[in-house]
Amino acid sequence: MKRALLWLITIALIPFSCGSKKGAEEIYPPVFYQIAGESNMGHTQVFPGVVFPANQAKLAFKVPGTIEKIYVKMGDTVGSGSLLAILDNDDYNINYNKALSAFKSAEAGYVTAKSSFARTQRLYINGNIPLADYDKAKLAMESAQSAFDAARLQVQGAGNQLDYTRLRAPFAGVVTSVALEEGEPAGAGYPVLIFSSALGSQIRCSLPGSVVKGVSVGDTLSFYSVEDSQMRFGAVVAEIGKGSGASLAYPVVLDVVEGASSFLPGSSVMVDFSGREQGMVVPSHALGHDSQGNYLFLAQSDSASGVYNVVQRRVEAGSLTWKGYEIVKGLSAGDIVITAGLSNLYEGKRVRLIEEN
Repeated sequence: MKRALLWLITIALIPFSCGSKKGAEEIYPPVFYQIAGESNMGHTQVFPGVVFPANQAKLAFKVPGTIEKIYVKMGDTVGSGSLLAILDNDDYNINYNKALSAFKSAEAGYVTAKSSFARTQRLYINGNIPLADYDKAKLAMESAQSAFDAARLQVQGAGNQLDYTRLRAPFAGVVTSVALEEGEPAGAGYPVLIFSSALGSQIRCSLPGSVVKGVSVGDTLSFYSVEDSQMRFGAVVAEIGKGSGASLAYPVVLDVVEGASSFLPGSSVMVDFSGREQGMVVPSHALGHDSQGNYLFLAQSDSASGVYNVVQRRVEAGSLTWKGYEIVKGLSAGDIVITAGLSNLYEGKRVRLIEEN
């Protein structure tokens, strides 16, 4: 009888025992993570850029006037020194002829005065005339020489003014745009044409500090059209500017070494800077903020079972880039950064990891 009663009690306790065991099993919530310092802390390092000609000039007349003739149109390719446009030069031609006439008159006067002084000098040396006559002839010659020199400069100036009515190509290139038409007035220095070099193109883009640290002048990179990411071309870093503005964007200029003929000025391209990032960058949603500053939640392995302990670490954040925040201090390569679910995390919580794609 006692043995039967003991058996019934044992059977009755089995369900409670099993339920207690299941309740003791802890459920570890999954969290997304990324490894600090690995390429998956962001995405492909590609930045937009714009193609510019290596040389571009806004061409203008040095003197004002009315445009008489424009010899080119947008898209024309011309050689260095080619005549592009001219002004109505009637007034400048008149001024030049006046200056030339005055020059010839001054030249004749100078020749006469110099000849007269030479004769007077001989007479004075021989004692045939007084010193006063010698000084008078010398003064007349010097005055005539000054008039001659001034007239010569006037001719040069008038000639330059006449030549400035012709607009020529400073180098071989392409007419990018034409701002004025024939018959319109053109002020001195007002752009008439925009002219671009036929040879050589450049790409201009802006980079965050975390990326520009890994870029040097002379580095070879690849770029591609926004319409076709499969066709890649080469470019070499030519200039790296200083950061400007609160975002500390650094201007970078690259010389196109392949495919220049495939891109017109103003074309949009993407430049691949993958692998150039220096320092640690975390997604903006992974960085927490409180009254004490910025922090990250890291995961530290608890055992070989795949369970991790949550650790809160204070960090110093730098500039905000399109990828996230640059971490200046407090994060080391290889640290496991939890990237989602921060509101449910706390120091010491145990979690399982799911890699963020």
